[in-house]
Amino acid sequence: MQPMDQILERGNLLILQADFQPYGSSPGGVSVYYEWIFTSASNGNRSVIKSGRWYGRGESFDLVIPNVKEGHSGKYQIKFVNLYGVGKGIEVLSREAVVVVNPIIAALRIVEQPKSVTVTPGSSVTLSVTVVGSSPVTFQWTKDGVSVVGATGPTLTLTNIQLTQGGLYRVNVSSAAGAVVSDPAAVIVRVPSTSPIIIEQPQDQTVTLGGSASFSVKASYSGDDLGGLRLQWQFNGKAIPGATGFGLLLQNVQFSQAGRYTVMVSNSAGSVISRAATLTVTPPASTPAFSAQPQSQTVHEGSTVVLAVSATGSAPFSFQWQWNAVNLAGATTSVLILNKVTLNQAGNYRVVVSNSVGSVTSAVAVLTVLPAGSPLNISGSDSDGDGLTAEFERGVGRYELISGSFTWLEAKVDAEKRGGRLATIISQAEWNSIVAVMGNFFDGLGIWIGATDTINKGSWTWVTGEPWGFTRWSVGGEPRSARDEHYALIIGNGLWNAQSGSVRQGYYLLERGFYTDPNNPDTDGDGFNDGIEYEAGSIPTDSSSRPLPKIIAQPQSVNVIVGSAFTLAVSANGFGSLTYQWRRNGVAINGATSATFSLSNAQHANAGAYDVVLRNASGTTTSAVALVRITPVLEAERLNNGFVAIQLLDSRALGWVVETSADLKTWQRLGAMTYADGLGVFLDATAVGKPQRFYRVASP
Repeated sequence: MQPMDQILERGNLLILQADFQPYGSSPGGVSVYYEWIFTSASNGNRSVIKSGRWYGRGESFDLVIPNVKEGHSGKYQIKFVNLYGVGKGIEVLSREAVVVVNPIIAALRIVEQPKSVTVTPGSSVTLSVTVVGSSPVTFQWTKDGVSVVGATGPTLTLTNIQLTQGGLYRVNVSSAAGAVVSDPAAVIVRVPSTSPIIIEQPQDQTVTLGGSASFSVKASYSGDDLGGLRLQWQFNGKAIPGATGFGLLLQNVQFSQAGRYTVMVSNSAGSVISRAATLTVTPPASTPAFSAQPQSQTVHEGSTVVLAVSATGSAPFSFQWQWNAVNLAGATTSVLILNKVTLNQAGNYRVVVSNSVGSVTSAVAVLTVLPAGSPLNISGSDSDGDGLTAEFERGVGRYELISGSFTWLEAKVDAEKRGGRLATIISQAEWNSIVAVMGNFFDGLGIWIGATDTINKGSWTWVTGEPWGFTRWSVGGEPRSARDEHYALIIGNGLWNAQSGSVRQGYYLLERGFYTDPNNPDTDGDGFNDGIEYEAGSIPTDSSSRPLPKIIAQPQSVNVIVGSAFTLAVSANGFGSLTYQWRRNGVAINGATSATFSLSNAQHANAGAYDVVLRNASGTTTSAVALVRITPVLEAERLNNGFVAIQLLDSRALGWVVETSADLKTWQRLGAMTYADGLGVFLDATAVGKPQRFYRVASP
């Protein structure tokens, strides 16, 4: 039997067999030498791989090779040699059995896929794949389904990569066991992104409590950025949950939301923070209210009349004056000036003040215009043409006996509250007039009158300053300096006595006006008739008391914001030719010589105490002081450390004190500002951790 050809896989068992019929035999039996000869298929070398003797029993001359490998592929032949007997020395060769050992063919499998990468132009990229399976293995890389020339290995390297080389890369792997295709690997070539820049900043806003506020931002960047822009709004440096858009809307705004709003804009390259937009929350607007009403006046025709009001509430205001409920054309400021009034301009004046919320109408100011030289507030005939009726001059209605319990000083105060004074009796004619009007009112009474020597003991004076001369001291009743009796009174017989100021009396004599001669228009002979002196407030019975200009309406203090305008006005009766001179801090203002003083674009240097000196032929009268306060614009900024820096441009350096509030109701005083070159500065360290604070400055 000849050995047979075989085809095996690596690792199998190879058995080659052959039968041999020997020639003859030896006395001891069969004895045959054999050897297996192997000719390698890979290199043609021949070698004996097994040999031995066979005695017809025992050992087999079969060729057995376990776990064959590819190197066992080749030709196998067995040679027999008869060692004894008749056929001694005879050789016999079998046929050559061809044995082919094939490798084990394993299926291809990719155990490591190529990975996607993102790179910038000019970079290098290496893609790789790891496979297992039977060799040989071939590779072919593709981009977007098109083979990449020369890319036939397990790795693909791209150097100096450009935008056009971006795409989806795969590798086709094949062997005798078949073919597989890798997962796609994305090669993304992106231009590097720049950090964002803000091209439109959020802006400051002022809203009313309960209103709405909105902030917005616009930002940009160049290059590729998969994530795009990311935004986060912040309030006083802290992130606002959910506020991640280009706009921020706040509704029903409260005082606690006032502060600084910023937004952080980010991308993969960096981030930027916007400017801080300040949200100011103001109280709801309020309707106007009057802090000063127009005043009624009684004047002679030809006088100048000034009516003025002051209003509080939400500015700006508009004004409309009315006369007898009819609008006056052009009368649209807080001050109404009527020059050289006529009798026809008498009537009821009022002003309607309006703002964005509503309007309010002032009280009525009644303007009474009397003919020149007419009597004032007195009925009856004017016998001497001085503007006073004869009845009034004689004392009708001017005297009144007041009962109670009074010391002299208490009687003086009470009389003045009633619009008069303790009676002054300067002549026998006046005493006669009193008795004629009132009768023997003094019977059995003690009645205080307006005489005292408290200023200079022994030197008696009337409370009005009228000349002292006429007296009615009783015998023994004339005051003596050795006793504490410094106040005059009428006693039961109509004579006068003096008494201590601690003693109480049951009566005093009240006098309104002055006793004047009904047959003499100028009782004191000072050149001014009695009626004019009454109107002027001078004493018609004292030639040294002459009618000075009489102020009917004083100038009013004002608060003015820097850059605004203001007007001060005075209304007066000059009793003849009248001139004006306005002053600031006691210094005359050049050219300010009318009944009003106006200034536009007011600055800090214009603040101060203003008054006006009025002059006529008798002398001067100075008005009350009107304070002009120039309110500067206060600025506050929160610093990175949480402090708040407050600045006030105020060249006057008046020592403003800084106050703070959380609700615009309760204010706490922090301290005084320090000044340098006209700039007031204050640093509020207590603001740390307090998201909202309101500030104002006040005088020390």
